[in-house]
Amino acid sequence: MLGLHRTRLTPDLLRAALTFGVTTVDTAPHYQRGTAHRQLVHTAGSLLDRFAVCTKVGYHHNTATGENVHSLATQQLRIAASTAVRSLHQPPAVLWLHNPERSLTGLPVQSAAERLAQAAEMLAHAVERGWCRSWGIATWNPEQVLPAVAAIRGDWPRPKLVMARSGLLAPAAVLTAAEHLAAHCQARLWGMSPFGGDTQDPVWREVNPRRFLAPGQDSTRWQAALRLALAVPDRVERIAVGTSTPSHLAELLTAPDLAVNAQRVTSYRTLLERRSAAETSSAACSAGARSGSPSGSANSGTRL
Repeated sequence: MLGLHRTRLTPDLLRAALTFGVTTVDTAPHYQRGTAHRQLVHTAGSLLDRFAVCTKVGYHHNTATGENVHSLATQQLRIAASTAVRSLHQPPAVLWLHNPERSLTGLPVQSAAERLAQAAEMLAHAVERGWCRSWGIATWNPEQVLPAVAAIRGDWPRPKLVMARSGLLAPAAVLTAAEHLAAHCQARLWGMSPFGGDTQDPVWREVNPRRFLAPGQDSTRWQAALRLALAVPDRVERIAVGTSTPSHLAELLTAPDLAVNAQRVTSYRTLLERRSAAETSSAACSAGARSGSPSGSANSGTRL
């Protein structure tokens, strides 16, 4: 799936994507300073009908200030959903509720659950109205969404899909929460940001993702990283990946055919989880020391 967040979109790139069998694009109306839908329609032209377009609601672009404001207010979501189908000239294949944690964090759990359930009702209504074919939750921090989902009482229209960060650079808490969120929603899991947001990050000069593949395979660093994003977290079906060149897109297409060293990936997940637990304990001890609580004693620090 071609992600358009940072992609320099051109007709050549879209034609190449179709040639390679990439027929899904992922965007959002607030990308490119609120012009993403317009740019996609203009650039794709007659090719647009050959793509399944996934887009998002949740952020609302203020043209006066240039800012993106997040809201789960039902009326704003309804306007955004109905606007998306008109601006794209087709119903989105998936309408994502984008980063709901931005409006849920800080609320009491039950209040957050009620607000999320109301948003879910609206998106289910959007499917019924033909404004989109399905809906899902796309979240950067699924661990902040999971408690609200778990607290929803009674039956509610669950998302068909969950999309979260995947790959070697995603934090342990994100990976685990993504798996739990998808399971709780009985949803399929998709991934995003397989390279941690930037292939130029210095970490990629130190980390060789090919070491996590089964031996005897030829691959580039980015093919290996993308393949691992399908394995971490578990059962990722599809990845949104951005690229601006047909050659890079072609390079990535063979990544799903690579075999993963499952034992090494499992060991890596275990190490990530241990490190995350140690950091959490250390932070709790530091907080306790500042407040003068017993958890900040010298013995507590020594046990860490």
